[in-house]
Amino acid sequence: MEAQLRGKDGADEAMAFIQAMVGVSRENFEATLDLIDQRYGSLSAYIENQLGFSKEEQQQLRAKYLTN
Repeated sequence: MEAQLRGKDGADEAMAFIQAMVGVSRENFEATLDLIDQRYGSLSAYIENQLGFSKEEQQQLRAKYLTN
């Protein structure tokens, strides 16, 4: 998996997204996810099409960082 983000707008867009998600209220976080769903269809589609991570790379990230 590549270390840098490969999206259309590059790492600047990704960093802005990450900064917007860190330290926000639950309501703002949920509103952001709703907006992503409206504009891109899903968070996975956003991550794939805008940030450049394949479905396989996303699965690797989920396995590494998410817990039940």
